[in-house]
Amino acid sequence: MLGIGIVGYNALPFQWAASLVGHHQKGRVMGIMSAVAGLSIALWMPVFGMIVEIWGYRPMWYVLAILYVVALVVVLRYAGMSTSSQVTAQPAVD
Repeated sequence: MLGIGIVGYNALPFQWAASLVGHHQKGRVMGIMSAVAGLSIALWMPVFGMIVEIWGYRPMWYVLAILYVVALVVVLRYAGMSTSSQVTAQPAVD
């Protein structure tokens, strides 16, 4: 379950973040998303192991539930964004 939530659907947040910005900012956003994804995976696994060794798996289910609720709130907040406020991509001029 943890693998599905953290690593399994990694393309979805990248696509979502890229759709929130204009054409000229997509590269920067993808770089930031890559850095955040890599760091969060590298830093989360030792924290997960420490919490499991100290308190067992039960607290991790609570942490997982909280993370999913936070993700749901973020998605619902941005789900109502108007597409007219986004910058549309312009065709390249040769």
